[in-house]
Amino acid sequence: MSASVASPKIKEHIEITTGQYVKVSIHPARAETRIAARLIDWVVVWGMFVVLFVELLDLNLFHADMNALLAVVMAGVFSTFQLWMEFFFKGRTLGKMLMRIRVVSSDGTPPTFLQCMLRWVLLIVDDGLFHAIPAIVLINRRHQRIGDMAADTYVVLDPRKRELRVNLQEDYRYAQPGYQPQLPQFEPTERQLELTRDCLYNRQSAIVPQELASRLMERHGLHSQLRGREFLLQFLNDYYYYTKINH
Repeated sequence: MSASVASPKIKEHIEITTGQYVKVSIHPARAETRIAARLIDWVVVWGMFVVLFVELLDLNLFHADMNALLAVVMAGVFSTFQLWMEFFFKGRTLGKMLMRIRVVSSDGTPPTFLQCMLRWVLLIVDDGLFHAIPAIVLINRRHQRIGDMAADTYVVLDPRKRELRVNLQEDYRYAQPGYQPQLPQFEPTERQLELTRDCLYNRQSAIVPQELASRLMERHGLHSQLRGREFLLQFLNDYYYYTKINH
């Protein structure tokens, strides 16, 4: 017996607040896109497994009694494909690359190894209970499967081209003769510097410049007429001046 349940309207974007109190806007991938990426990964990985296993059998490198053990060991290795690809390729697998989606942490940055591990382990739960992805993704208002919820990650749309914005005159003004910092000396955390650089130089960043600038001013007691991206540029240039030029 089947029940018909109306699918909630897919949101174009979801706004969340990170641990640094920075609001980011993410664009979740649709369930069908995630399923297609998953199928691509499945076909490629297990296709490679079959081809390699058959080739090894033809070479007669192992005793016939070891073939079953060899198959189990190889299957175990190949099953970790998603884990290692998502970690080393910053949230992407082959299928996700082709479908132009990726996994991100809730602050918009690439997932950590622990997050990738949680998503991979909980694939068993997601696949067993929901037969791939669609049910939980359509029901959950943030379009997350159980693995995403446990790891605090999202699968989002990935722009067609990763563009990094670099402007020597703006981004390295601290190195120019006669440069004068506008902000009093401050000590940002590595995380704050990472978020600032990502917001400025990564065009696919989900971080809102004005939100990040406001939080940085609040955290460090800074006062400036500059707002948004201009403040972030000043923030980085002054930091580099204090730590690299005037130390």
